[in-house]
Amino acid sequence: MDKLTLLTELRAMAGDIPDFNAYSSTSRVHLEWLGKTHALILRWNRLEAIAFSSAADFLSFDVTRVTNIAKLMGILHRAIADLELEVPTLPSQTFGPGAVYDFLKTLRDLLASATKSIFIVDPYLDEQIFDAYLSTVSPNVAVRLLARE
Repeated sequence: MDKLTLLTELRAMAGDIPDFNAYSSTSRVHLEWLGKTHALILRWNRLEAIAFSSAADFLSFDVTRVTNIAKLMGILHRAIADLELEVPTLPSQTFGPGAVYDFLKTLRDLLASATKSIFIVDPYLDEQIFDAYLSTVSPNVAVRLLARE
């Protein structure tokens, strides 16, 4: 799993944390969240995944639950912060009305800078994409197009 995908998945898990005040060792919601988050943490850092698993295993004990929840959240947010530093960020750009040329040139340059893969989702995609944009893409880059449904 590439780092950008991992970062995106971990952010999604951080945005969908179940209510641990209602934790039960048989709660499907909690077990699924803990399982998926652990699997993602494992792909980031094996030692942190061990600590995550250990904290998750002791959630059943009321005395240490709050401490273990804090450990889980700390590990999750450390992973996110670390990956944010490693994943290159693209400058955000806004194009006003009538700036079609600027937008198309930037899109072409962005596609040409791809080194691994490109995935384009556009319900209005037609054959012009090949001549206008994808001709600048390296032959080593995997290109996927989703044009309708």
